[in-house]
Amino acid sequence: MTVGGVASNGVNFTVTTGTVSLPIKVSSNGRYLVDQNNVPRFMLLDAGHHIVCALAQSNWNTYFADRHAKGYTATDLFSTYASGNCPASGAAKDGTLPFTTGNSPSTYDLATPNNAFWSEIDTLLTDAANNGLMVVFNPLITQNFLVTFQNAGNTKCFNWGVYLGNRYKNFANIIWYNGNDFQSWQTASNLALVNNIMSGIKSVDTNHLQSIQLNYQRSYSNQAAGTLASNLTLDAVYTYYEVYDYVGQAYASSPTLPVFLLESNYEGGNNTGQLSSPANAFILRQEAYYAVTSGAAGTIWGNESVNHFDTNYPGSLTTTATLEAKYLPQLLAPYAWWNLVPDTGHVVVTSGYGTAAPNNLNMYNATYATTAWITDGSLAITYTPVADGLLVRPDDRQFNSDRWLAFPQ
Repeated sequence: MTVGGVASNGVNFTVTTGTVSLPIKVSSNGRYLVDQNNVPRFMLLDAGHHIVCALAQSNWNTYFADRHAKGYTATDLFSTYASGNCPASGAAKDGTLPFTTGNSPSTYDLATPNNAFWSEIDTLLTDAANNGLMVVFNPLITQNFLVTFQNAGNTKCFNWGVYLGNRYKNFANIIWYNGNDFQSWQTASNLALVNNIMSGIKSVDTNHLQSIQLNYQRSYSNQAAGTLASNLTLDAVYTYYEVYDYVGQAYASSPTLPVFLLESNYEGGNNTGQLSSPANAFILRQEAYYAVTSGAAGTIWGNESVNHFDTNYPGSLTTTATLEAKYLPQLLAPYAWWNLVPDTGHVVVTSGYGTAAPNNLNMYNATYATTAWITDGSLAITYTPVADGLLVRPDDRQFNSDRWLAFPQ
C-alpha cells in the first residue's frame, strides 16, 4: 500500500510499505503495534543517531535504502547531537543551526526554531518514508538539550511541542520519543519539562505514538508513568544488562503498553567497559532474542560505527551482525507472534534453562534461557545463549501441537 502527504516545506511524499497502512498504532490489548488495518507490525530498528550532524544530506538515501534492503523496518534517529563526532552547536553537517537565537544548547531559545534546519529534518523523514522505514524520532535529546529546556521553562516547552506536532503530524512514518540518557528524570522539575513537550505534541498531533528513553544503564519508560501516563503510549527499554530482566519488568508494568528494546549494546560497542570484548553478532542476537522472548514487540539491532556515521562508514553498513538482522522477523512472520507471552513460570522449559543473572553486564557469560509461548499451546519459542540441554515437557493439557522452536547462541 502507498500512503502520502505534504511535508511542512511543501514537498509531496509517498510511503510505499507493501500491505502496511501507516501511521502505526497500538493493538486493542495494548501489547503490540498494528497498522491502520489492525495488521500486527513487528519493529526491527537500526540506530542512526548522528545522521543529521555527521552525514551529508546527499548520502541519507543510501543509508535508508541499505537498511530497508537488509530487513529493517525502522530506524532510531535524533534531529541532532551536540557532542562526540558532532559539533557542540548541534549544527547539521552543512552548518545549519536548529534555532535562530543562540549558538549552543545553553543559549538556544526554543521559541526560535530555524526553518532551514527543520526543513532538512522534513527531508530526512521523507527519505526514510520513501524507503519504507518508520522513524523513531527524538526531536531534541535531553542528554544535550536539557539545559535548553530548563532555560525555556514549562510554557515554552509546551509550545515547542506544539510546533513539532503541527510540523510533523502528517508525516505518517514517525513515532515520537523524548529523553535519551536522561539521568535526572527523577528530578520532578526536569521530568515536567519533557512532559510539557509531550503534552504540546499531543495537543495538536494525535496521529502518532509517543515514548521516552530514561536513564542508562537500565530503565524503561513506564517507570515515569506517574507523570507521563497521559502522554505515554509506547514503553522503551534501555539496558546494558541481560536484556530479559528489564524487558520483562516493562512488560509486567502498569499501564499496559507495547514494549520494545530501544537501546542496548551495538555491534562493535562496549559502552559500559564490562563486556569481555566489543559486542559482536552473538551479543546482538542475544539482546534481540531475549527481548522477543520476554515480551517485546520490537527490538534494536545496531552498529556502533553506523550509529555515529564515523570514519569507518559506509564500510560498516555490511557486517556479520547486520546481515543476520533479517532472520528475526523472518522467523516470526509465519506465526501469530503477537500472541506470545513470556513463560516466566517455566511451564515449557522445565529444567536446563541456566541461571538468571539480571545484574550481569558481561553478556558473553549469560546462560539463562528464556521462552515465550502462546498459552493455547500452539507455539513456543525459546532462546538460549549456551548449548546446554533443555528439558521440555509440554503435557497434553498445555500443548496442542509440536511447534516449538529453540535457538541457541
